[in-house]
Amino acid sequence: MLALHTSASSYSQYRILGYLILGIGLLVSCEPEQVTENKLRGKWSIIKASRNNKLTSTLEDGFFNFTSDSTFLTNIFNSDEVYGYRITENGFDQYIPNDQSYRVVYGGKDTIQINTRILKYDFQFLATKDTVMTATLEL
Repeated sequence: MLALHTSASSYSQYRILGYLILGIGLLVSCEPEQVTENKLRGKWSIIKASRNNKLTSTLEDGFFNFTSDSTFLTNIFNSDEVYGYRITENGFDQYIPNDQSYRVVYGGKDTIQINTRILKYDFQFLATKDTVMTATLEL
């Protein structure tokens, strides 16, 4: 009985690892796209996050919500806060209340990876676009 449990648990871990590798592979294989405010605008829900290349569950309900007025709302810093930002060639820079650079890699029109360094940690956020929220913003 114990052997079956260990085998199923091991299978589950390999399946999760396989999905993660597939997702990263899809993002890496995509040609770099120019980041524009129009492509970034909308709410992006974090579906996977890693800190120093290790999966973390502390950001499972995280999101980035980019508005048309060069501000974004996020909860990755433990509370919902609004920050000023400007588009750069490879992503965006947060400038209010402090400077923080983010690199954006598109995996299609509804998937992005956002990379940044916060304090001494490297973060990667895999996020999908909330199409219901985005459609409401565009109406």
